[in-house]
Amino acid sequence: MGRFHSVAWIPVQAPPGHTIPVIILDTGQILYEAWYFFRAEGVRGHSSSWFEKAAQYIGRFYDYFWATHGNAPISQHSANNLINDCISAFEHGTVQPDRTDPTGLFWSPWMPSKVSHARSVLREFCRAIADLWGEDNPLSASRFAQTTLGAFAREQKKFRSKLFHLAARDTSYRKGKTLRE
Repeated sequence: MGRFHSVAWIPVQAPPGHTIPVIILDTGQILYEAWYFFRAEGVRGHSSSWFEKAAQYIGRFYDYFWATHGNAPISQHSANNLINDCISAFEHGTVQPDRTDPTGLFWSPWMPSKVSHARSVLREFCRAIADLWGEDNPLSASRFAQTTLGAFAREQKKFRSKLFHLAARDTSYRKGKTLRE
Protein backbone atom coordinates (compact mmCIF):
# COMPACT_ATOMS: atom_id res chain seq x y z
CA MET A 1 0.00 0.00 0.00
CA GLY A 2 1.38 3.36 -1.00
CA ARG A 3 0.59 6.90 -0.10
CA PHE A 4 -1.37 7.64 -3.30
CA HIS A 5 -2.27 4.12 -4.45
CA SER A 6 -3.18 0.58 -3.48
CA VAL A 7 -2.90 -2.69 -5.40
CA ALA A 8 -5.67 -5.21 -6.08
CA TRP A 9 -5.43 -8.48 -7.99
CA ILE A 10 -7.93 -9.47 -10.66
CA PRO A 11 -8.25 -12.65 -12.70
CA VAL A 12 -7.44 -12.63 -16.41
CA GLN A 13 -8.80 -14.92 -19.10
CA ALA A 14 -5.46 -16.05 -20.45
CA PRO A 15 -3.68 -17.91 -19.09
CA PRO A 16 -6.51 -19.48 -17.10
CA GLY A 17 -6.21 -19.19 -13.35
CA HIS A 18 -3.79 -16.27 -13.39
CA THR A 19 -4.26 -12.84 -11.89
CA ILE A 20 -2.64 -9.48 -12.58
CA PRO A 21 -2.27 -6.45 -10.36
CA VAL A 22 -4.35 -3.32 -10.78
CA ILE A 23 -2.99 -0.13 -9.25
CA ILE A 24 -5.88 1.82 -7.77
CA LEU A 25 -5.22 5.50 -7.22
CA ASP A 26 -6.42 7.44 -4.19
CA THR A 27 -8.92 9.13 -6.53
CA GLY A 28 -10.61 5.75 -7.08
CA GLN A 29 -9.41 5.46 -10.68
CA ILE A 30 -6.98 2.84 -11.89
CA LEU A 31 -3.53 3.65 -13.23
CA TYR A 32 -4.29 2.81 -16.86
CA GLU A 33 -0.65 2.93 -17.92
CA ALA A 34 0.08 0.06 -15.50
CA TRP A 35 -3.08 -1.81 -16.53
CA TYR A 36 -1.99 -1.82 -20.16
CA PHE A 37 1.59 -2.67 -19.21
CA PHE A 38 0.59 -5.72 -17.15
CA ARG A 39 -1.56 -6.97 -20.02
CA ALA A 40 1.11 -6.40 -22.72
CA GLU A 41 2.30 -9.44 -24.60
CA GLY A 42 5.96 -9.09 -23.58
CA VAL A 43 5.06 -9.00 -19.89
CA ARG A 44 2.60 -11.90 -19.70
CA GLY A 45 5.28 -14.58 -19.27
CA HIS A 46 6.62 -13.20 -15.99
CA SER A 47 6.01 -14.94 -12.68
CA SER A 48 3.43 -13.79 -10.15
CA SER A 49 6.33 -12.73 -7.91
CA TRP A 50 7.61 -10.47 -10.71
CA PHE A 51 4.13 -8.95 -11.14
CA GLU A 52 3.92 -8.29 -7.40
CA LYS A 53 7.27 -6.50 -7.34
CA ALA A 54 6.54 -4.62 -10.57
CA ALA A 55 3.25 -3.36 -9.14
CA GLN A 56 5.10 -2.19 -6.04
CA TYR A 57 7.76 -0.36 -8.07
CA ILE A 58 5.31 1.27 -10.48
CA GLY A 59 3.02 2.24 -7.61
CA ARG A 60 5.92 3.79 -5.74
CA PHE A 61 7.00 5.59 -8.92
CA TYR A 62 3.50 7.06 -9.11
CA ASP A 63 3.63 7.98 -5.40
CA TYR A 64 6.97 9.70 -5.91
CA PHE A 65 5.58 11.65 -8.85
CA TRP A 66 2.63 12.95 -6.82
CA ALA A 67 4.65 13.57 -3.66
CA THR A 68 7.22 15.67 -5.49
CA HIS A 69 5.02 17.36 -8.10
CA GLY A 70 1.41 17.16 -6.93
CA ASN A 71 -0.73 19.54 -8.90
CA ALA A 72 2.06 22.09 -9.37
CA PRO A 73 3.35 22.83 -12.86
CA ILE A 74 6.27 20.59 -13.80
CA SER A 75 9.43 22.17 -15.15
CA GLN A 76 11.17 20.44 -18.05
CA HIS A 77 14.19 19.83 -15.82
CA SER A 78 12.05 18.09 -13.17
CA ALA A 79 10.27 16.01 -15.79
CA ASN A 80 13.56 14.99 -17.38
CA ASN A 81 14.98 13.82 -14.06
CA LEU A 82 11.89 12.06 -12.71
CA ILE A 83 13.11 8.48 -13.21
CA ASN A 84 16.61 9.13 -11.85
CA ASP A 85 15.29 11.09 -8.88
CA CYS A 86 12.82 8.33 -8.04
CA ILE A 87 15.54 5.67 -8.29
CA SER A 88 17.70 7.82 -6.02
CA ALA A 89 14.84 7.97 -3.51
CA PHE A 90 14.64 4.16 -3.63
CA GLU A 91 18.39 3.92 -3.13
CA HIS A 92 18.84 6.49 -0.37
CA GLY A 93 15.35 6.78 1.10
CA THR A 94 13.46 10.04 1.45
CA VAL A 95 14.08 10.78 5.13
CA GLN A 96 16.56 13.62 5.72
CA PRO A 97 19.26 13.46 8.43
CA ASP A 98 17.11 15.68 10.67
CA ARG A 99 14.34 13.01 10.38
CA THR A 100 12.08 15.20 8.23
CA ASP A 101 10.80 14.20 4.84
CA PRO A 102 9.68 16.91 2.43
CA THR A 103 7.96 14.28 0.24
CA GLY A 104 5.94 12.83 3.11
CA LEU A 105 6.77 9.32 1.85
CA PHE A 106 9.21 8.35 4.66
CA TRP A 107 10.89 5.65 2.60
CA SER A 108 13.86 3.75 3.99
CA PRO A 109 16.78 2.98 1.67
CA TRP A 110 16.47 -0.20 -0.39
CA MET A 111 19.06 -2.89 -0.94
CA PRO A 112 21.10 -2.42 -4.17
CA SER A 113 19.60 -5.56 -5.75
CA LYS A 114 16.07 -4.26 -5.16
CA VAL A 115 17.00 -0.85 -6.58
CA SER A 116 18.51 -2.52 -9.65
CA HIS A 117 15.37 -4.59 -10.21
CA ALA A 118 13.16 -1.51 -9.74
CA ARG A 119 15.25 0.40 -12.31
CA SER A 120 14.86 -2.47 -14.77
CA VAL A 121 11.09 -2.71 -14.26
CA LEU A 122 10.56 1.06 -14.52
CA ARG A 123 12.52 1.22 -17.76
CA GLU A 124 10.53 -1.70 -19.16
CA PHE A 125 7.31 0.00 -18.03
CA CYS A 126 8.25 3.32 -19.64
CA ARG A 127 9.47 1.62 -22.82
CA ALA A 128 6.22 -0.34 -23.11
CA ILE A 129 4.14 2.80 -22.67
CA ALA A 130 6.26 4.69 -25.22
CA ASP A 131 6.13 1.76 -27.67
CA LEU A 132 2.38 1.37 -27.31
CA TRP A 133 1.47 5.00 -27.78
CA GLY A 134 4.42 7.34 -28.09
CA GLU A 135 3.22 10.86 -28.68
CA ASP A 136 -0.27 9.59 -29.60
CA ASN A 137 -0.83 8.14 -26.12
CA PRO A 138 -4.59 8.28 -25.50
CA LEU A 139 -3.74 8.60 -21.82
CA SER A 140 -1.38 11.51 -22.46
CA ALA A 141 -3.88 13.92 -20.99
CA SER A 142 -2.72 12.70 -17.57
CA ARG A 143 0.22 14.64 -16.16
CA PHE A 144 1.76 11.38 -14.96
CA ALA A 145 1.79 9.95 -18.50
CA GLN A 146 3.23 13.11 -20.03
CA THR A 147 5.96 13.42 -17.42
CA THR A 148 6.83 9.73 -17.54
CA LEU A 149 7.16 9.73 -21.33
CA GLY A 150 9.28 12.88 -21.20
CA ALA A 151 11.59 11.35 -18.60
CA PHE A 152 11.88 8.15 -20.61
CA ALA A 153 12.69 10.09 -23.76
CA ARG A 154 15.56 11.80 -21.93
CA GLU A 155 16.82 8.43 -20.66
CA GLN A 156 16.76 7.02 -24.20
CA LYS A 157 18.56 10.05 -25.61
CA LYS A 158 21.26 9.66 -22.97
CA PHE A 159 21.73 5.93 -23.66
CA ARG A 160 21.83 6.44 -27.45
CA SER A 161 24.53 9.08 -27.15
CA LYS A 162 27.75 8.08 -28.88
CA LEU A 163 29.65 9.47 -25.90
CA PHE A 164 27.54 7.76 -23.22
CA HIS A 165 30.28 5.20 -22.56
CA LEU A 166 32.54 8.02 -21.37
CA ALA A 167 29.97 9.21 -18.85
CA ALA A 168 29.39 5.65 -17.64
CA ARG A 169 33.12 5.07 -17.19
CA ASP A 170 33.47 8.38 -15.37
CA THR A 171 30.62 7.48 -12.98
CA SER A 172 32.07 4.07 -12.12
CA TYR A 173 35.49 5.65 -11.61
CA ARG A 174 34.05 8.07 -9.07
CA LYS A 175 32.23 5.27 -7.25
CA GLY A 176 35.41 3.21 -7.11
CA LYS A 177 37.38 6.17 -5.81
CA THR A 178 34.80 6.81 -3.11
CA LEU A 179 35.00 3.20 -1.96
CA ARG A 180 38.80 3.38 -1.62
CA GLU A 181 38.81 6.59 0.40
